[in-house]
Amino acid sequence: MAAIAPPGEIRDKYVLLGLLWNDYRELAQRSPTRENARKLRGRNEEVAWIAAKGARLIQEHARAATNASAVRAEGAAMLSQRIPKLYLWRRWEMRDEGLARELREAEENLRRTLDTLLAARDNTPEIAAELQVAENQFRFMADAARSFEGRQVAPRHIEFIAKTGDHILEAMERATRLYQKEDRGG
Repeated sequence: MAAIAPPGEIRDKYVLLGLLWNDYRELAQRSPTRENARKLRGRNEEVAWIAAKGARLIQEHARAATNASAVRAEGAAMLSQRIPKLYLWRRWEMRDEGLARELREAEENLRRTLDTLLAARDNTPEIAAELQVAENQFRFMADAARSFEGRQVAPRHIEFIAKTGDHILEAMERATRLYQKEDRGG
């Protein structure tokens, strides 16, 4: 991204992201201990923040030529990956108030974004089908999350949360392409 990003702040964010990524990769390759997970979480938040800032700058740069529903679908795709990551941190017994707030906000934002997209007037039958896939997967994710928060947490609950997040991601990526295609005239 740094090589093709517009000059200025956007490019600077992606150059910084490239530098942070090297440290992140090193932490991610360490043995899976709680202490290493805590270190990874800190670096992960830094990488995610810089990446999100870069993505926002690119969206602002391209917003005039971008379908609003496509931008929302991209946001939903991002949230579909953030939620499972936050549950993974909880699985590692990282249960601070900041994490709980972030998880609650991500789930609420994904729910709100899906509702907005489902009600959008520019939905074709193909887009509506992708949104329905995402809606169904979100319900499965919510069921798995309730089970995860229950008394008998099983590894499969986190697996179900991760898989439904991936399915939502795929549906939202397809919806984004369809919105962009419609915006260009089919």
